[in-house]
Amino acid sequence: ERRIQTSRGYRLPVAVDDFGLGAGSASAEVMRNLAELAEIVRQDLAFSGYFMIVRFDSLYLTLMGVSELDYQGWSHLGAEYLGTGSATPSGDGFRIVFALNSTLQRELIFEKTFTGLWSQRRQVAHQIANEIIYYLWGGRTQIFDTKIVATRETARGKDLSSFDYDGANLRERTNHGGINMSP
Repeated sequence: ERRIQTSRGYRLPVAVDDFGLGAGSASAEVMRNLAELAEIVRQDLAFSGYFMIVRFDSLYLTLMGVSELDYQGWSHLGAEYLGTGSATPSGDGFRIVFALNSTLQRELIFEKTFTGLWSQRRQVAHQIANEIIYYLWGGRTQIFDTKIVATRETARGKDLSSFDYDGANLRERTNHGGINMSP
């Protein structure tokens, strides 16, 4: 058993592979967006404290003489669970079929389809991470949908701003230059 003991319990070793295309080819920008989506899911899971993220290791591929990792390969790297995504781009949006599998039992834990606009890819990544926590730790959680509201000093005075739990998606909530001492 490779689970890591922490003061909050065990951290499950999980890998999230870069998301691929369901079929066909895509622009370099689409491929960058898919890589970013997978990385946001990894960052969310690491932030939760429930998971140890297992990263892809190209040296392992070379030493083992294989071209891509399968369940056994990810298991040898230490992952007990593997998340994969197959994307279908569609204009300004996309559809991702995400699957979480046990590398040890080689069985599907869950598979779910997520859709969104490219501009919403962070929110979709947060939804995927929320689902992983739900299936592996139980109970409904929406931790990655958390928004923080705070005062922010501007040239005009103090205004209210909101942002995601990880500091992304900063949005001004007030813009009148008055005194806003608290949300």
